[in-house]
Amino acid sequence: MVTDIDLAEALTPNVRSLPYPGRWLDAPYDKPVAVIARDHHFSEVRVDRRSGAVTVVDLDAEQVSPLAPTLPALVRLADAYATALAATRGADDDQLELVADQLREELLAIDSTLLDDEDGFWAVAAEDLELGLVGADEHAAIAMTTPALAPLVFIAASQARLNQLLMAEGLNLIGYTEHLSFDTWQDPVAVTLRGRDGAHGHRKVEVVVTIDDGDVPTSTDLANAPALSLHVHLGSEPAPTLITNSPIEQVALPQQGQFLALANLIETRFRSAEPPER
Repeated sequence: MVTDIDLAEALTPNVRSLPYPGRWLDAPYDKPVAVIARDHHFSEVRVDRRSGAVTVVDLDAEQVSPLAPTLPALVRLADAYATALAATRGADDDQLELVADQLREELLAIDSTLLDDEDGFWAVAAEDLELGLVGADEHAAIAMTTPALAPLVFIAASQARLNQLLMAEGLNLIGYTEHLSFDTWQDPVAVTLRGRDGAHGHRKVEVVVTIDDGDVPTSTDLANAPALSLHVHLGSEPAPTLITNSPIEQVALPQQGQFLALANLIETRFRSAEPPER
């Protein structure tokens, strides 16, 4: 029987960096099927606690795509994908094909059924690498913030909408989560705004990002983010007013290249911060 401890240990950084557009969740998890990641109301990553099988479930189409036969296999698959992603840096078309083929071989060595469905998770992931739709090079323009100092950013948009906006800039969620520590709109939003526990202790939301025609957290929601110090608005429309207990700084970024600009703004504003005392 798979326990919550087993699940937590399996959610390594490489697993959490897999090209799944949703948010990876923390314990406690459901029984007898644990939901370890969710893309709003579109899909979920589930683990059968009895067998350990990991699947991606399309909630609209009610389709199931295998992700891994067991949790240890999930970790190995994620490590293989991370290695393949890193190998795309500076690769030409022929080299990308070799990288993708190598990844496919490693996937099949772990589970011979993972590529049976051409629209399945792993078939699409390998093809995206081969076509250059996902790769290591596109992330180089985003400045890195030391993880221990990186503020937690709340982006007031669903994971699906954020994915669409990033793709419009030639980015993707894998690269963006490597360079910006963020959570997206997940009901109840007040819980998300309280922050989350991480390797460097409890992370509080320090930045709220709003977008044109997007959701806006209420004053009641924002009361759960006492460390909030910066409101960034992306787009061409006037920024919405956030009602907070204390005054906060507001910055508007241009629509073109806004997510690169956001990552660099956060790095610039917070890079000189001192690590929290332990």
